[in-house]
Amino acid sequence: MGHGKGQAATEYMVTYAWVILTLAVVGVGLYYIGFPKVLPTDKGTQGFGEITLIDWALKADGEATFVLLNEASTLVDVKKISLTLLEGGEGGCSNTGSPLINDYTPGSSHTVAVSGCPLTASIGEYYRANISIEYVNEATSSESKSYGYAWGRVE
Repeated sequence: MGHGKGQAATEYMVTYAWVILTLAVVGVGLYYIGFPKVLPTDKGTQGFGEITLIDWALKADGEATFVLLNEASTLVDVKKISLTLLEGGEGGCSNTGSPLINDYTPGSSHTVAVSGCPLTASIGEYYRANISIEYVNEATSSESKSYGYAWGRVE
């Protein structure tokens, strides 16, 4: 008689273990494909190298404003800033100068605007963009790029 109760308990535990395992696999699969899609509520950045973003805004008229910080240990000349919209628009925009920022000293910040960004999102809607900052290290004359992502709400 004791053998039947133990077997029933074991079958009960195995059945629930399979249910829990199946739910875990389905949950991980849904998360992997991006469901549910949770959009960040605040602005944020990811990536970037020696030239970073400390503040930025994307306005409904398609103008992007960046406050850059030179974290390199040397003077640099910023040649180009490019923005490619991944969400909230299609395509990209850039600002090129010769140089755009000349003799950019280490630790200093500088504001740069880029206009003509093909924005489809309205004020308050979410956007996500790939940002590329091309610059030249004045000490070595080597060209470099600082890549990253920025996201937030259209202002």
